[in-house]
Amino acid sequence: MCGDGTKDPAEDCDGADLGGQTCASLCGTGNLACNPDCTFDTSNCVDSVCDDGQIGPCEQCDGADLDGYTCQQLGYDGGTLTCKAGTCTFDTTLCSMGGTSSTTGASTSTTGVPPCSDWTDSATCFQNGCNWDFQTDTCG
Repeated sequence: MCGDGTKDPAEDCDGADLGGQTCASLCGTGNLACNPDCTFDTSNCVDSVCDDGQIGPCEQCDGADLDGYTCQQLGYDGGTLTCKAGTCTFDTTLCSMGGTSSTTGASTSTTGVPPCSDWTDSATCFQNGCNWDFQTDTCG
């Protein structure tokens, strides 16, 4: 019941019980709070800013900052990893697998790697050249 201080399944939050959520888990920084109607109050959260040159909490990369990642660390044989402007996600189109270029989300028939949707954790998703959606916790 909303207002009892304990988050129920139908509520985002209840009082100080935010259900483990923070501004960072909602792709921002700052202080998450709960409204009296048991919905999140994000007024004190600041969204990550893609293309500002600094990796935000829900960005894989930003501009030239790849957070130390390379094509090889994502499971490719070689190539050049870049960052997609506007989305701040890895661009693996210049990475190579077995001597051929690969495209993010390529099917098993061209790279021998299962489709992105098959991966269930962010590390494996990234390692296979896919993009993890932090909002939905899915690989795509």
